[in-house]
Amino acid sequence: MSALAYYLEDEGIATTLISLLRLHTEKVEPPRALWVPFELGRPLGRPNDPDMQTTVLKAALTLLESKDGPVVLQDFEHAPETDPMEGWQSPVKTARADIDFSDAVAVKSALDVEIATVMPWHDGAAASSGRSVFGVSRMSPEQISQHLTSYLTETPDESPDDEFSSRMALRFGSDDLKVYYLEAAMAEMEKPSSAQLVGWFWRETVAGQLLITLRENALKGDDDKLKVVCGNFMVPGAKVAELDLYRP
Repeated sequence: MSALAYYLEDEGIATTLISLLRLHTEKVEPPRALWVPFELGRPLGRPNDPDMQTTVLKAALTLLESKDGPVVLQDFEHAPETDPMEGWQSPVKTARADIDFSDAVAVKSALDVEIATVMPWHDGAAASSGRSVFGVSRMSPEQISQHLTSYLTETPDESPDDEFSSRMALRFGSDDLKVYYLEAAMAEMEKPSSAQLVGWFWRETVAGQLLITLRENALKGDDDKLKVVCGNFMVPGAKVAELDLYRP
């Protein structure tokens, strides 16, 4: 986007942008940029906070009135937030059991019970918000459970969808599983921070531990394509270094 701003300016269109990577913006030097101290993927701050999002947008647009330049890089002045959700606990009570994750049958049984617990919370959240991004895998939660846990065995299942390979169904199914749980955990009116959601999913759920296990198993194996899927997409890159924090 920083580079694209130059082309637009050459055509006489004034530009301003929001930057999440300050070093990158400093190097490219777009005409006008507002750096914000938010995590990647959230340039306007946390979800469901329209006041903050409006403030960020106004600050970025105000740069169009700046007489400085030709390059203006401004930091978004934002008082550190005290976390109103400190001590937050998910409404979805999913106490992770002491499971042997080499036992596919035991893991699937525990995951099915957990999904049944999560389901009413997810359905309620989707009905309340009028939207859900679950469904990229085109599998039901129960089908996802079956397909993912089959990868704990020596003969993983074929894809339930003819348009996806088994490995791609694994990838999309893991994405859907994460979405399903996180949407459920946000069913209450007061929304947790992303750190709290992430901590809950990876620390307290069978689903989170299953994905960690699948990633580790794949990286130890000989299937290079599976290594790519599980190594790059199973667990967020920013969390890979913290995996020890999420183990039982």
